This record gives sequence, C-alpha cells and structure tokens, in this order.
Amino acid sequence: MALRPAYEERDRNKLIKQVTTGAPPRLRKLRGDAPRDLVTIVEMAIEKDPGRRYQTAAALAVDFQRFLDGRPIAARPVGLAERAVKWVKRNPVVTGAAVAVGLALSLGATVSYLKYLDAEQQKGVAEKQTGIALAREREAIQEAEKAKKARDFLVSIFQISERDVRGGSVTARQILADAEKRIPAEFADQPELRGELIAAIGRVKRGIARRVPQAMILEASGAVQLRSADGATKAAVPQTLVNLDDRLTLSADGRVRLVFLSDFHKERFRPGREVTVGENGGEPGDAVLERDDGVLMTFARLPKGTFYAGRDGEQKGVKTEIKEDFEIAAHLVTQGQWTAVMGNNPSHFSRNGDRSRVLNVSDEELKLFPVENVSWYDAQEFIKKLNLRERGRGYWYRLPTEAEWEYACRGGATSEEDCSYHFYFATPTNDLSSDQANFDGTDPFGKAPKGKYLGQTTRVGAYPSNTLGLCDMHGNVWQWCEDLFEGGPGRANRGGGFAVPGASCRASLRGSIMPQVRYIDRGFRLVRVPIRSQ
Repeated sequence: MALRPAYEERDRNKLIKQVTTGAPPRLRKLRGDAPRDLVTIVEMAIEKDPGRRYQTAAALAVDFQRFLDGRPIAARPVGLAERAVKWVKRNPVVTGAAVAVGLALSLGATVSYLKYLDAEQQKGVAEKQTGIALAREREAIQEAEKAKKARDFLVSIFQISERDVRGGSVTARQILADAEKRIPAEFADQPELRGELIAAIGRVKRGIARRVPQAMILEASGAVQLRSADGATKAAVPQTLVNLDDRLTLSADGRVRLVFLSDFHKERFRPGREVTVGENGGEPGDAVLERDDGVLMTFARLPKGTFYAGRDGEQKGVKTEIKEDFEIAAHLVTQGQWTAVMGNNPSHFSRNGDRSRVLNVSDEELKLFPVENVSWYDAQEFIKKLNLRERGRGYWYRLPTEAEWEYACRGGATSEEDCSYHFYFATPTNDLSSDQANFDGTDPFGKAPKGKYLGQTTRVGAYPSNTLGLCDMHGNVWQWCEDLFEGGPGRANRGGGFAVPGASCRASLRGSIMPQVRYIDRGFRLVRVPIRSQ
C-alpha cells in the first residue's frame, strides 16, 4: 500500500531484529490518502502482539469485506453514534428539494424551538418553586404547546415534499408556497408564532437562490427554453436570471429550461449563446432548472499565468507556469453524465453497486453523485467517447494536469501569499471541518472541530465552492490527473476523498496509484480547451 518496504534497514541482522521487535512505521504517515479503516485493518494484521492480531485469516477476510461494503470493521470497534451514522448513510431518507429548504428553514425555526426549551424550563421551575403563580405555569405550558405545534408543522412540510419528490419533481419554491398558504389557517389563534413562521419563510425565499441552485443546478450545457411574459424580464434575462455566480454555456445538445413562475411565455435561445447568470430584478429565486439526460456541464475559465505549486503553509512552493488558458469543470463527472456517454454505471454507490447504501436515494438524486470506481484508463475511454460525441463544437476534453488542477483549486491565485493556504473556498483558510467538505471529519485539519465521517460519496456541489465556483476540490473523491507521477508508472490523484483525514485534502497534497486500479473513492473532472490549441 505504501509503495515501499516497511523496513529499509540493509544490514540483515539489524533487519531481522527490526522485524521481530520493532514497530513498523505508521502507514498513515507513508500514505496519507489511505482510508482510515483500511489502515486499521493492515496495522492490526501486522501487530507484534499475537493477542492483538486477527486470530484467523477468515477474520481478516471478513473485515476486508466489511470495509468494501462501507460497514464498521471489527478491528476498530465503533460506538452507537458512529454505527448509526454508517447505517443512515447506507439508508438515506429521500427528501429531494425539501432537504435544502429544511436546512434553511430550520434557521428560522430556531426561535420557536428556543421558546419551546425556555417554556420547558419555566414549567420545571414552576413545579419546583411553590411561590410561582399557577398562571405562570399555565403560560409556560401554552408556550411549549405553541412551539411544539410549530415543529410539527415544519416536519409536515418535509413529509409532504418527500412524497412529492417520489412522485415527480418538486421545487423549493413550491414547498414554501404551500407552507405559506397553510400558515394563516393553522396558526389563526397564534399571531406571534404565525408572524415568526412567515418571517422565516421570507428569509428562505431571499436565500433560496443561493442555497438551492448551488446544490441542484449542476452544470448546464444545452438549449434553453425561457418562459416569461414580461418584456422587461425577457430583455434582462441574458444578464440577470437568478442570484448565482454560475455561467451557462448553451449548445444544441441537451435542454435546460428556466421557468419564471409568474408567467408562461416560451422562447428559445440560439445554440452557442453564452448567458451570464446574475441578480434578477424581481423576486429572487423564481427560476426553476430542469435537467435532462444529456451531458450537462459548466466550465470556469482560467487565464494563463504563474503560481506557486506545492506551497504549503511555510513550505516554499515552486513557481509554475500555466502556458495556455483553459476551462475546468465546476463539478466532478457525475453518474448521470457517465451513463449518458458510456451506457453503464460502474459506481459502488449506485443501483449497480451496493444498493443498500443508496436504497432510499431517488434516481434523479443519484445521477448527481460523482461517478467513482473508475480507473485512469476508464476516464480516458469516457473522454474519447465524449470528444466524438461533441465533435464540431470547437473544444477538446481531457483530464487536467496536476498544475492545472492545483491552479484551479487555489482559485487562480498567483502570489506566494495567496498560494500559502491549505484550503480554498469563498475565503482561503488553513482549517478544514466536515461542514466544508466530505472527508473523515473525525480527523479535521487545523483548528477545525471534530465532525462527521459519512463513509461514502455525496451529491456533487453539496459543499461550498471556491471563488471560481468549483465544487468538491477538497474531499468527496480523489480526482485523476493526466500526469505520470514523478516519472513513474502511477498516475497523479488530487483533492482527497470521503475516507481520508483533512490533511490529505490540502491543495498541495499529491497522491498516485496505478492507472488500471479502480477505487470507490476515485473519480475525475474535465478540462476543455479550444481545438486550435491542440
């Protein structure tokens, strides 16, 4: 696994002594990208103390199988909480758009929940202190009942949206609109709580354009159908659609429909037209994106220039030149995109793989998971077919070089200072928590608190992007690069994956494996360049 001997002592007698009495070097230090559970299995298998080793080869084989299945291993007993996390990730609840809304709406519901807790405390005090008037106790109980009703109301929204998602598509705005209609009747006798809920939904509406499209829109390349009866809206659409920083490159292949919910007029943009998505002058977030089965991609353009590759905190980087402009995909290649080009899906976290891990994930949601379990050669075959399919559009698709990948990961930073950070989001940072990326959050980086270990991939774009709008540059899956690794037979991997510690997700961290190897935490993203530069 470490691509080197455990002991490098050349003297035979000293080597024998090391093997029999000395502890081998920690595998995590030699191979930072190795999954934690796999490292644990290997280290238990080579334990010096026979009592701490696997007692049989069968026991070792069982743990390897449990690792491959994403289940807790016997070598590292886990508590009830971690077992629950692993079980939930194998059996996630299908909530579709309601997930994004629920996360946002929960912020508004915090006031109600705090009121509930406060009411419970007041109730307890009233019971213990006989000097408090019974009226105070009744008031506390009533407040608790109000807050409980608010919580039940929010839960009912999620349940309804989950049912709607199973039956077809549902938008976040539809969920909010339905909730708004119900509030006046259900909270007619509670004006204060009614006002709080309406205000919470208002906050969600104002933020929905930032929350939902970043998670749901993905990459868009296709003919666009615009529905808008308002002339001013139509005129402004090429520059101002919704509050996003994405850019949609439109082509004759595929279809993306932007529907303004206030009207129904239909119009088509010309293929090849570029549309910048900005702030809509009307109510934010009232555009709905519908995907089809085509290959949908958005690319961020980076200009040629120089940056400091490998710069890592105080460690000096190497001034590296990017000689040509290039465009890099905002997202990892998804299972839906792979299937559209290749006609199959090799992913472990899929209907064809470990079905138990995605049993309750809708087919539409699963299309947004990154394709994984693909070798470097598999990625090249995908690219070959994609280039044939996209022939005539003027672009050539390929894997990024290591330098291009790191330059893009750092958001196009060029100065030594700007290249000195470990992680790049809206603001560069030297800390990484499980709220920022999908990795082994129990082993965060820097001053970040310990978090969650999901043990599997997540939908692309579910975590914050960098300043270029590139998502999952840290964690989720390791990403194949074009280069040979330091002249050897292995191919470079960058970015870290869902099973590694935060240290392995740094912008400067390099990894490599043989090009024919397939892992469940290996995927890729694309670069495209004008054909004239080939």
